[in-house]
Amino acid sequence: MKKILGIALASTLILGACGNDNDKESKEATQKSVKKVDENKPTFENDTLVLDQAVLKIKETFIVHDKDANQDLLTFKFEVKNKSDNKDISALNVWIAAFEAIQDDKNTETKLDVGLTPNTGKYEEWNEHAVDTIKKGGTAKGIITYEIGTKNDVILKATQGVGGKKLGEKRIELSGLKKQEFSLTEDNVQ
Repeated sequence: MKKILGIALASTLILGACGNDNDKESKEATQKSVKKVDENKPTFENDTLVLDQAVLKIKETFIVHDKDANQDLLTFKFEVKNKSDNKDISALNVWIAAFEAIQDDKNTETKLDVGLTPNTGKYEEWNEHAVDTIKKGGTAKGIITYEIGTKNDVILKATQGVGGKKLGEKRIELSGLKKQEFSLTEDNVQ
């Protein structure tokens, strides 16, 4: 938990300066009704987060049922490309600095806690370089989970660094996501 808080603090300092406004108009191109995202204009749309220093693309969203803890985890697999000379850009830093997950209930919105992310077996390749420095022009994979308390929708909110300009949000219907089973103890026995 201290490591995650340290990463969040570092991410705040690193990406907090990403608040430059870009006045250029983006050209809209359509490919079979999918809008291409301009990687030079900070935004969050079509599962792509664009910041001044990095581009994050969500590759897969699903639920992992942690059998050991009997806990459902909203899971995101993603890739981050470093667009800058900044030596402190990592996949996990970018995610933590830019996103928060909120569970929408009738009377409240609850900020979800980061869960214990699976990092063995079929998830290992997504975690292997998640905290490593990404070179300029390079890409690294990442994986993160959030503990979900109910079956209500989750809203993924993106900002330009912690507390920065709002870039967009995505509503995630949990009922429509695929579910995978995971057990750290079973993974280590095999």
